[in-house]
Parts: sequence; structure tokens; C-alpha cells
Amino acid sequence: MSLAQFFLGFALLNNLTHSEILVVCLWWLFCSIAMLLYQYFSLKKERKATLPFSELLDQLLKWEEQGPIDLVGAWDERERTDISKCFEAAWEKGEFAGMKVRLPRYTEKKGGGSKEITNQKVGTDLWNQFRKLLEDELDGYEFQPCKERGYPDKRLVSETGMNYAFEEKATVPGDDNDGLRVNICSSTKRLRATFEPPINHIWAYLYYSYTRESELFVCTLHSLHLHFVEPGTPVSKKFAIETTKKLIKKSVENKNHKKVSFGNLPK
Repeated sequence: MSLAQFFLGFALLNNLTHSEILVVCLWWLFCSIAMLLYQYFSLKKERKATLPFSELLDQLLKWEEQGPIDLVGAWDERERTDISKCFEAAWEKGEFAGMKVRLPRYTEKKGGGSKEITNQKVGTDLWNQFRKLLEDELDGYEFQPCKERGYPDKRLVSETGMNYAFEEKATVPGDDNDGLRVNICSSTKRLRATFEPPINHIWAYLYYSYTRESELFVCTLHSLHLHFVEPGTPVSKKFAIETTKKLIKKSVENKNHKKVSFGNLPK
């Protein structure tokens, strides 16, 4: 039985006038709209809510029907300091501040022709070149591939055998309060296949600017920021675990995790 039939039967049984029937129908419509709006804004609020990185990884594990695993551990101060000093020395030795990196500007389209590469592709290609140069200057650390696909991009491996989840991001300098979402991960499969828990995470932001020159993107390197992510680092979730420049800035200010940076951003 439809709602319309229900209200018609209710009206007939109670001998309601046309005006009273209209009031009942309007009240039902108002309640329905109010409920839909409540559900919409509740969902929107939930999507915007931030939670600790560890909690959202736990949620992914449940969705993947995996048992509890400690996928993010707290940083040891000594290890964090050693990595910071090593990367700072490598940045200085490599004279990366102001370095020009040239990338192909176009890629072939299916069916013929070409198109300009996306910002995401620029970032990936830039890291592929920069990583090799950086590794040449690193003393006691190297980058190795991960098993499976997904998060993180690489393993940072020390000469002592320690492994760290190393996620690579490239971005242009801009407003640190930018709310543009940055995808972190949507699956724990690669973490589980590659690392032994508890796992320490580094999110590396390479800041660059670029110009277009004929067939090339000419990228100028400015600064490298290493975020030593903790279990309590706040992240958001919509379709995947995400962050933003604004969110990660607040996390550092609130001492949820620590950051080191090398080089200077252009004014």
C-alpha cells in the first residue's frame, strides 16, 4: 500500500475535510524533507570529520576483513633525528634548491595525437627523476620498491635494515590553508605485504614551480618537507584516507606530528 493510499484511507476513516487532508499531507511532506536534510548534512559532516591516522587505517582493515594490525607506530626520536640530518645533508650536497628538472610536456593519446600531461603526472615524473639524484647523496639510506600496488610509494631502507613507509607528494608553493584534498591511501594491502608492524611513515612533500618551454615542462625545485606521521596525525576520509595542506599544517602546529624542511619557498 502506497503512502498516498494510506493517507486517503486515514482521511476517510476520520471524516477529514479537504482542508484538513491538505494540512496532513503538507505536514508529512515537511517531515520527509526535514529527515532527508538531516541525513544529508549528517553524512556531509561525517565525510568532513577528521580522525587519527591509526583509526582510519583500522577502519580500512575491518572493511578488508583483516584482523587488528599495528599499521602505524610512534616515531623513535633518535631514528627521526638521524633521517632528518641525513636528508638535510643530502639536500645541501646535491644543491637541489633552484635546480631545474626538465620533463616531457606531452603524452600520446589513444587513437593518435598528443595531450599535455596532468599535474599528477608532472609530480610522478618529477619524483622519479629527483629520487635518483637524492639517493646518490643519501648516506646510509636507499629507496626500494614495495610489494603489491597502492600506498606507500617506496620503502626507505637504512643500512641497519630498518624500513620506513615513504610517500611522495609534489606540489607548487601556495596557501598553506589550502583545503584541496590530497589522497593518501585507500587500501592497506601494500602496507601489509611489505612491512612488519609497527610501521613508521614519512610523507615527503617536494615543492616546485614550473614554466612551459616548447615541448618541455621546466620544473624548479624549491624545498623538501618531511612529515614524520604519528598514529594521532589527523586525516579525513571521503573515498580514501586524505589530507590537505591546511590539515597537515594544523597537525604540525598542534604537535600531532613533527616536520623538517630543507630549502626555501619562493615569496
